[in-house]
Amino acid sequence: MLDLDSPDWKILDHAYGSAEDIPAMLRELEDFPPDVAKDDNTWHMLWSSLCHQSDIYSASYAAVPHIVRVATASPDRITTSFILLPTCIEASRLSHSAPPVPDSLAEPYFAAIRSLPSIVAACLGRDWDDDFARTAAAAMCAAKGHGSLAYAILDLSEDVLEEFNEWVAADWQRKHPPTQIPTPPPLIQPPSSTFSS
Repeated sequence: MLDLDSPDWKILDHAYGSAEDIPAMLRELEDFPPDVAKDDNTWHMLWSSLCHQSDIYSASYAAVPHIVRVATASPDRITTSFILLPTCIEASRLSHSAPPVPDSLAEPYFAAIRSLPSIVAACLGRDWDDDFARTAAAAMCAAKGHGSLAYAILDLSEDVLEEFNEWVAADWQRKHPPTQIPTPPPLIQPPSSTFSS
């Protein structure tokens, strides 16, 4: 794991240039900032720098082990982004034209990605909203090398899921049309007896 005090952050890059500002943001994760869409929020700055419109950078690979380290230490305190950002970085690496992981960052990066399912498992005792549930499922897929599937799961918002369910039902009916059951012939009634005893 690249030390937060290492000068090598200056030679890594993110969406806006040198990654020398990333260590300070990663240190702020120790305070478990909320997932809030504000320009000055720690998570907003990390997202826009490290996974900008699904584009990732050398600093993205260096940051993931630090995010995962904090999440592993206190899974009961983490917000969705602690799992979601590493998941999206790995899904982008698998699914898009991403830069290769530098050799010096490869071992800690891939170890962190492999640990995502363990973090999800450590959160089983807490309540999950829809966002966290999608993130957990996507993390499992990304950790096992299924980047496109991870992104597909993340896209399953309530509206999309409703449309998806309708599509599945229609596709099922198309592939399994109702069986035409022939009308059975009328039962033949025996003639009434004309003999009296």
